[in-house]
Amino acid sequence: MNDISYVKLKDLVGENIKIEKIFPAKYKLWDSVEGKMLISETWLKDYKKVYTVDTDKGRLDMSPSQVSQMLEGVVEDGRADINGRKFNIKSNNKTGMEIRYFINPVKEDEVFEEELPAGW
Repeated sequence: MNDISYVKLKDLVGENIKIEKIFPAKYKLWDSVEGKMLISETWLKDYKKVYTVDTDKGRLDMSPSQVSQMLEGVVEDGRADINGRKFNIKSNNKTGMEIRYFINPVKEDEVFEEELPAGW
């Protein structure tokens, strides 16, 4: 039985998500006649490249530009890994083709240790 819950990015606006796993890219096309998603391992005309991403809120598809936006946000010392990282989802509050999503890394709370006086 399929117990994976799918979510849409638009439903995550204003929330933080934690990336649990990202799958290799596939090419997808919605077939409105058949009412189903067509999936290919290789590029085909009119298919769009997407990455399937598991998060703590559910599974969603993300475009290459959205994934690269997340990777760019966490580059440190020439390396980037989004697995296990938290991101905040924002939008420009538009709809349809005008909507844009902003996926920004959540800065982990910094912990400062201070020296305690002798005897503590």
